[in-house]
Amino acid sequence: MKVGRKSTGLALATGAALVLSACGGEGDAAPSTESAAAPTELRGAPASESAAAASQPPAHPTTEDPEHYAVDDGGYMFTLPDGGICSIDGALNDEVGSDFACLLTLDEPMTSEDDEPTTGLEYRDNMFTPSAALADPQLQKKFSDSDAEALGPQSELTVGDYQITVETEDEYGFGGKAGGDFFVAIQHVTRFWTPRPDWVPEPNFPPIS
Repeated sequence: MKVGRKSTGLALATGAALVLSACGGEGDAAPSTESAAAPTELRGAPASESAAAASQPPAHPTTEDPEHYAVDDGGYMFTLPDGGICSIDGALNDEVGSDFACLLTLDEPMTSEDDEPTTGLEYRDNMFTPSAALADPQLQKKFSDSDAEALGPQSELTVGDYQITVETEDEYGFGGKAGGDFFVAIQHVTRFWTPRPDWVPEPNFPPIS
């Protein structure tokens, strides 16, 4: 069983939170080791097992049945509650250079490793990092113009090794944080890096009222 599952929480100004989890592939270990590294809601099974356990998940999110659905093949794009857009294993991911990328809605951009302003986020080197590729306006437009589906409240999505769970801010706790966690509040980003790259500044954002 792979360990090194990484997760990120995106708590948005709408009061919703998005938990993203990726299987890091850092080796084999007992299930208890993997369980300790994941948020409570995602503990106990890797993404493939979670998808198999779901009974007849619909192919796409719906307001009538938002509980659980899975994508068996191909890429998938979905929107965050504040209008941000994420893509997993799709054609746009090839252009980004990461199989998990999001174009976020932020008041202030992040700074990429190339020292460029960006509102993009990508999963790279076993953690989520500000995306230099998504600093490109043309690629941003491709994300914005894409046909992405909205995740309804309490929806769960499984795409390959990734799991996404939409929760309210009150329901989500940052227990057992792993490397590459993200937290977005009031359209500002703070990062829980383990370890934090030298080029990523210490977080500085308004307090949550």
